[in-house]
Amino acid sequence: MRKILLTVMALGTAISVQAQLKIQSKPIVGTSKAQLLSPIITVDVAGNEIPLQSINPSVVATPKLSSPLATSIGNTTYDLQTNAAVCNRVVNGGGHVSATWTRSVTNDLAASDRGTGYNHKMSGGSWGPAPSARIEPVRTGWPSIARTAAGTEHVISHISNQPLYLASSPTGGGSWTFGSLPSVGAPEVLWGRLAAGGSNGNSLHALMITLPTGNGGALVNGLNGCPIYQRSQDNGATWDITNQVPVGVDDQTYNGWSADAYAIDARGSTVAFTHGQITEDWAMWKSTDNGDTWTKTIIWDFPFTKYDDTQSITDVDGDGIADTVLTVDHKVAILIDNNGMVHCWVGAVFILDADVAGPLGLFLSTDALLYWNESMGSNGPVVIAETPDIDGDGVLNFAMDYIPRYGNGGQCTQPHAAIDASGTMIVSFMAPLENSTSGNTGYDYSYRSLWMIGSTDGGNTWSAPLQVAGSDFDEAAFGAVARDIDGNCVDLVYMYDGLPGIAVQPPGNPPNQAFHPFGNNDIIHDCIPVTSVVGIKDVQTQPASVSVHPNPVSEMLNVSVNANGAQKINISITDITGKVMYYDAMNTAGTGLFNFSHSVKNFAKGMYLLNINADGAVSTSKFVVQ
Repeated sequence: MRKILLTVMALGTAISVQAQLKIQSKPIVGTSKAQLLSPIITVDVAGNEIPLQSINPSVVATPKLSSPLATSIGNTTYDLQTNAAVCNRVVNGGGHVSATWTRSVTNDLAASDRGTGYNHKMSGGSWGPAPSARIEPVRTGWPSIARTAAGTEHVISHISNQPLYLASSPTGGGSWTFGSLPSVGAPEVLWGRLAAGGSNGNSLHALMITLPTGNGGALVNGLNGCPIYQRSQDNGATWDITNQVPVGVDDQTYNGWSADAYAIDARGSTVAFTHGQITEDWAMWKSTDNGDTWTKTIIWDFPFTKYDDTQSITDVDGDGIADTVLTVDHKVAILIDNNGMVHCWVGAVFILDADVAGPLGLFLSTDALLYWNESMGSNGPVVIAETPDIDGDGVLNFAMDYIPRYGNGGQCTQPHAAIDASGTMIVSFMAPLENSTSGNTGYDYSYRSLWMIGSTDGGNTWSAPLQVAGSDFDEAAFGAVARDIDGNCVDLVYMYDGLPGIAVQPPGNPPNQAFHPFGNNDIIHDCIPVTSVVGIKDVQTQPASVSVHPNPVSEMLNVSVNANGAQKINISITDITGKVMYYDAMNTAGTGLFNFSHSVKNFAKGMYLLNINADGAVSTSKFVVQ
């Protein structure tokens, strides 16, 4: 088992964490909602401690793609492209590629010129010059693009105190026409998502939320951020569904949806969207009749309903003691495959709320990309990626101050997915770059990079990560891929930054823009060969043979490990919430049987996991304490 030991920033609580690999780092002190320092709480959460099956072997080393096709297509100084999930920002087809992003060049938070940056690459041609202005005549933000079969490109974005703004143009960005989506009975909606589908390819499906109270809004239908679905079946001319709250969403089940914590996709008459956030279920909604009727599926059940961190603690088993809980980090992605099956992804994050009056604690170093598809049913998600160990030494080496936060996300986060005609799926995600450093005195952070993994068998197995963007001195973030792979490569658009983190939402420590001032960020397009992604294989050793006895056990647990030679073995015992009950590391002299025992007299009755990591090869066994 690889492991982490560090103190990470939390929503009000700085928490010491053990997760997938050991990080060489000094503690980071987080700040509370009131910007007051909170006491440090030490909580152990061990290595392959995520209580989910991993279907992708541990990565020992990963290559980096050196692409001659990477092109700067625009820029922005407003560097927050999403609060959570990556929206649909790039579309393609017939050799054409169009990309959007939130653009401003005023170098400030007010960003009076903020709006949609747009660029287009003609079939067989090159990208146009970087845009010198937004496409809209008014200040907007958070564009989401879709292209219908009629060849029209539609971009929705939000503006103050209005319905979502709609800009439409023939493919290639000719003359833009402007309008708006219908009013939803609320003064303002924000953070729209758009997808194109329908039997004739000319339907538009939009998802958004009403303005939350924290942004100056009000409760709608009793929800603080009420989700709204809208549909047009005639290429955006009219909207026949205008104010639909998704089935199964009400004030008895949800507090409300948060900004950008949802994603939508459409293929023909099948439409689906997913939503997940830290204190809510991760769920998926699907329609097979172009949005007329819907079914809801809960992918990952959060153990509390309408959780209030100012009134509760995360006591799952009712023993009066707060439990560490695995949940999701808002940054969801969704894809409908060529057979109409839905696939979903999200970053994982552990939480702990041990203080009724205090804010929720987050383990921001939680390291897992979660995946689920409909064929898995109620079995729940699996882990398909984690932060790559580039040098293969079993340790993640990060800069002195770790990595700045991108909202409330885990280490392995911001997935976005594409598919080709053969059914090969490619997923882009963001993760820290080992051994990188910004070199700043006092605030020395590591950079993040973009990685891709692929599956050629419908999600049953996944390739090792390929680094597709980023360097030791640049951060790549907000990666978006065109959902349909046009040809042999994946159209990828991302933001390139010379400093880790973002100026619009600077790290909680330091305050303001002391670490990350406003400055230029390039918007990059690249086309990543599918074969470069799915051809990457894991380098791994075979897991050792392990036996556990007796099972069930009441006093002394005996473990036998049949070692495959001289190996370093990490051993941990965790409960089903991931709490570490025991951890040790030892070396075997050579091939043969290795035995150890550990008392479980003080363990509560229940199921536990024994995790053995022998030079990167992991074996997990279940046992019951009675």
